[in-house]
Amino acid sequence: MKKNIIIIASIVILLILMGVMLVSSIVKIKKVTGIKRLYFTYTNGYSAYSYTRYEIEKREDGYYVKIKPDGMPEEEMQEAKMSNDDIEKIIQVLNENKAIKWDGFHDSDKYVLDGDSFSFSLTANDDIDISASGYMRWPKNYGIVESTLVEILDAYYKYDSRVYE
Repeated sequence: MKKNIIIIASIVILLILMGVMLVSSIVKIKKVTGIKRLYFTYTNGYSAYSYTRYEIEKREDGYYVKIKPDGMPEEEMQEAKMSNDDIEKIIQVLNENKAIKWDGFHDSDKYVLDGDSFSFSLTANDDIDISASGYMRWPKNYGIVESTLVEILDAYYKYDSRVYE
């Protein structure tokens, strides 16, 4: 009798594992294939203008980015047309780091009074909307995505060399 229960339990466990493997092979994780709008801002202090903001928007003639660098007032925000290569790099880093899983991440460390924060939203494809934010808390792989976005998008901002020499 005990031997039969062990055999039945083993068969049930095996069937459950096979079912999980089958479902996971059928269910495909959605991927970002295009960007309609991306909004990303982060702070790293509380002095005047101590936040950075990027907004990417797809228009009929291509992609455009608006940039407000850290330490600059809103009036210094600039807009530039982006290359398709840079959009593809952004899509790649979003997919490689599973940013789609960030949707619904809204977390904060209430014990930190003077920390960093971020806000991220993405409208992509026809069926992907991602919204995430945090204060001293970040979703998985946030740092990789942030550094890539900053590296790509900051190149579009043209600083006045007379002011920043």
